[in-house]
Amino acid sequence: PQPQPQQQNLCGLGNDGDNINAPATSSSLKTLEIRNRRFKIIAVMELAKMLRTNTSLQTLKLLCNKIDDTFANMIADALEENQSLTCLELCHQKIGDDGAISLMNAATTTKITPLSTTEFAEASPSSHYHHKQNDNDDQTKPVAVLKDIQLCNNSIGTHGFIQMGLILKQRQESSSIQSLGLNYNNICGMGAMAFARFLPSLKLISLSLNNNCNIGDIGAAAILKSIQEHKYLKELHLAWNRIGDHGVAPLEETLHAKKSSCTALTAINLSFNVITSNGAKAIVKGMKHNCTLKYLNLGYNEIDCQGAKALATLLASNQSPLQDLVLISNPIQEDGCRALVQSLKWNVMLENSFSGEALFGDNINHRYRNSDDRKEEDEQCYLDLKRESHYYMQLNSAGRKFWREPNLPRALWPQILALLGDKPVLLYHLVREKPELFKA
Repeated sequence: PQPQPQQQNLCGLGNDGDNINAPATSSSLKTLEIRNRRFKIIAVMELAKMLRTNTSLQTLKLLCNKIDDTFANMIADALEENQSLTCLELCHQKIGDDGAISLMNAATTTKITPLSTTEFAEASPSSHYHHKQNDNDDQTKPVAVLKDIQLCNNSIGTHGFIQMGLILKQRQESSSIQSLGLNYNNICGMGAMAFARFLPSLKLISLSLNNNCNIGDIGAAAILKSIQEHKYLKELHLAWNRIGDHGVAPLEETLHAKKSSCTALTAINLSFNVITSNGAKAIVKGMKHNCTLKYLNLGYNEIDCQGAKALATLLASNQSPLQDLVLISNPIQEDGCRALVQSLKWNVMLENSFSGEALFGDNINHRYRNSDDRKEEDEQCYLDLKRESHYYMQLNSAGRKFWREPNLPRALWPQILALLGDKPVLLYHLVREKPELFKA
């Protein structure tokens, strides 16, 4: 029988003092997740000891454990000695500004790790000579390995947010932080403005600030303007932040490829805000000159028929690479729904979109909210729009954009036909567009 991995007891967990076991020193342990267990001081001490000694753990998820600043500081002290952890999630806790600052300090602290043989061979002559003279010295290099920090559902405020940004800026050369999640905290607009000053110099790939309701227009505008100079950011999440038209106005230039250096952005979430058609039109203006954004979430806003028609015009022109557009629960009315669905006749990119039950169903429910007088023709109209939008999105998923390439190699057509699968309706559409493929 194979020997069992050595285990370390994390005691003091749970209100009743229950113990759990974690193979803390096992070479196979890469992920440790503990949720819904209230931590006591002994448990945190054992966890900190594990972080100092374990060399294989890559992901640590602690959820709903009532960890406060004191416990967060203990974990931060241990992180300064850890050389393997790449993802840290401390969500649904009681961490405030002090704990968040300590964690960011630890996450960006460089550790001394051995140089590989290749790296050592490429070292400078003086460094190589030094090591030859001291055979007992280790071949070392400084690194900070933590890439992903998620501190959602805590009590981090403006001061903590600003200090975290300042630490990232001061240690940008040694830091490896690529993803920062601070959803459901207490960050205000002034804090977002201050953080925005640091943002262009950071190497973040993903920034998530959902449900910090006091960010508002002033904070959102500062962030969206600052990323015009950011070359790395791919995902930005600003849902539930009371952002209106003024807050999203900078997107007209941020998304414009010739006016902005933000050329990596692929996803923006602006749902559950107060954006109207004016804000949607500003976004459309920027997207006409954008070649990277593939996901845009504008659900649960106040975009009406005019905003929907502006988006429909953009989609029909195929000037945007959007593949996923969310417009659920906007008062776009039936005309807006029809315009969006009609745009799919020409759009060849969108694969997951606004149309179907979620959007048009909401429109019907809104119209008859205080009445039981729902007409059968309205129900049938909704079903027709849902069916039509689904049909065109299936075509796009099957590679419709390639069908229209004039010199597409014949060798690729078998792969495209395979994507159509057993859907005769899609095959019929292809026969109509490319009849030459089916000639003997």
